[in-house]
Amino acid sequence: MIEFPARLRALLTAHGGDALVRADAFIRANRRPCSYVTSRRLTMQPLRRSGLDQLLGQSSAPPSLATTASKFGGMPFSQMNISKSSLFVGQVNFATLPLPIPNAPNEGILELYVDVAEPGGAPTGFRLRWHATAADLESSAWRAAPQSYGNYEAEMVMKSGFTLPVGEAWKAAIAFYGDDELNSEWMKFAPAGYNDDQFRGDCHRIFGHRAAGLKHATGFAGEQGLGDRAQNYEMIMRLTQDREADFSWGGKHVYIMIDPDDLARSRMERAVVVGSTQ
Repeated sequence: MIEFPARLRALLTAHGGDALVRADAFIRANRRPCSYVTSRRLTMQPLRRSGLDQLLGQSSAPPSLATTASKFGGMPFSQMNISKSSLFVGQVNFATLPLPIPNAPNEGILELYVDVAEPGGAPTGFRLRWHATAADLESSAWRAAPQSYGNYEAEMVMKSGFTLPVGEAWKAAIAFYGDDELNSEWMKFAPAGYNDDQFRGDCHRIFGHRAAGLKHATGFAGEQGLGDRAQNYEMIMRLTQDREADFSWGGKHVYIMIDPDDLARSRMERAVVVGSTQ
């Protein structure tokens, strides 16, 4: 049985001997597998230095991770810019997920780029590039890596876990008891290894249930209506801030979303990006 905190266990037990069993059954029936992502910086030297730093003899670090690695910053798989105004955020190689996830590709690389109006400015939009296999490389000729959004190259460290419904869908499991204190304790609870990205700052997530923040998702500049269109989409990835790669989204989180039918057909090139303040 799921381990419940003492107070929550007592409140459930007060509603009958089978209340714990029903709560446990709800969790097991509604959990979805996912991968939680943290990052690990490989060097203390940044990917780039200002002109003054260079004059003072401070060196930068060239990209070192493989072009097929799941990572933030460095050299993308494409080895080329997606546009002159875009900065490379990172990429996921789905072959590196710790365990298979239903409907998720078991191979392929999804690259994420961000558009900014000026260096250090807030995101104005995002671009995605999908490679179904490594054979999709657009050019074998080496090209200079685009500038990264984060200051450091960092590898993605993935851990298998689970997500649970959030908001009203989660509350519905015990709402019929009509117990305000139980409701309060239940809404604060998540078992160990569940919904980790909702409770820690530097933790991203690949797949699982839609995150709570997506109830208030919006597009970025030039992408009006995108948040509304994505309300029924599946969540591919949730990106929060990242101290190791050294980036944040100016108070927002970033979500990569896809229509469920496109996901079932592995049409990852049809994914979109939305933002939320949660």
